[in-house]
Amino acid sequence: MTPKQQLLHKSLIKALHISKRYTQYYRENKEEYKELLQEHFGKDSSTKLTIEQLINLVDYMNFKKDELKVYRSSLITTQQQTYIQELWAAYATDTSQSALLEFVYRQTHKRYLHLHMLTKKEAQKIIPVLKKMTK
Repeated sequence: MTPKQQLLHKSLIKALHISKRYTQYYRENKEEYKELLQEHFGKDSSTKLTIEQLINLVDYMNFKKDELKVYRSSLITTQQQTYIQELWAAYATDTSQSALLEFVYRQTHKRYLHLHMLTKKEAQKIIPVLKKMTK
């Protein structure tokens, strides 16, 4: 990034942290904020966002946009999701969704509310572990 772009990036991050929605809700709920970033941008920190992504996020946080687009390119595929669930059902004594998500947390060190929020990379790490466990 050029020095001007770096300055803009820095000022957008400051604008994000003083935005209405951030100060009213996400400052106190950091896990939900990280999930929002992961779900909509595929990142776990606002410092990793591009300038365009930051502009969209600041607009959303200041109620100028009603919603953010879901970041789909790196989210788990339905085939991966189904395969993980099948492997989990074959291995686990507790086949509940919450038990599976707890297993995912132990592997990724990230908490998810739903399996479809995993990234493809995380799924690619979890599948071989589950395969080994079922053998």
